[in-house]
Amino acid sequence: MNADLVPNDDIIEWFAWHDGSESPRWALPGSCLVATSLAESLGLRNEIWDVATDLAADGLTGDRGTDMFYRREWLPIASTTASGGPLVVVLDGRRAEPPILRVQWDNGESAAWETDLRLADIVRHWTKVLQTGRYRFSVDVDMWVGNPRELPPELQILALVG
Repeated sequence: MNADLVPNDDIIEWFAWHDGSESPRWALPGSCLVATSLAESLGLRNEIWDVATDLAADGLTGDRGTDMFYRREWLPIASTTASGGPLVVVLDGRRAEPPILRVQWDNGESAAWETDLRLADIVRHWTKVLQTGRYRFSVDVDMWVGNPRELPPELQILALVG
């Protein structure tokens, strides 16, 4: 991966299970998330890091430096079709189950906030949504088809990333 990232079994399994989506229309059911491939994740990570470095070099982060916007141990795992930045996993090697953060640059205080999610929670969520029978993949339109309002409240979008 990268010298700043300490991969664990969960993240290796994540990318082995689902290495991205072909299209933003393939937002995973019951969420506004589009899984990114490992190559896309590493590319996005580098792009965001370059922007954060430029902002810090221009003095736009005060004394907080690049970390105000992004940290090298963060790896994006999903982009969003809604507002806000990607979900990232913290691969710093300090925790057996790395936390998932929602990047949100518009609050001016910090780059991200921690969710209560772990990688297994996201997979479990999508599995439960599919088990309701309210979503199916349509080859005719090449996307998941369903109505999120028909899902039980605990399976609606905000329950996953809100």
